[in-house]
Amino acid sequence: MYSRRETSLQSFIDTNIQNTYLHGAFGKWHLAGPENGEDDNPNLMGIDHYAGLPAGAGGTNYYGWTLVQDGRSEEEIPYTTTAFADLAGEWIASQQ
Repeated sequence: MYSRRETSLQSFIDTNIQNTYLHGAFGKWHLAGPENGEDDNPNLMGIDHYAGLPAGAGGTNYYGWTLVQDGRSEEEIPYTTTAFADLAGEWIASQQ
């Protein structure tokens, strides 16, 4: 079983590297569950910005799914892969 008490790669980098990094993750996140933070799990593990499917599943198809961004859910219609690529590109562009 997975535990949030373990050190995530992001937390290790933040603690041991003097440069400041922002961590973004987009897409399926297969680590979230009822015992470890559910939709907040990516952020609890040190991801600064997460957008995707924290349970790792998009329902019966990849259209009409629930997007989770930093623990908040919203219904989405676009194809998941296209949405993830667009969201990642937008986030990267906003960091410059």
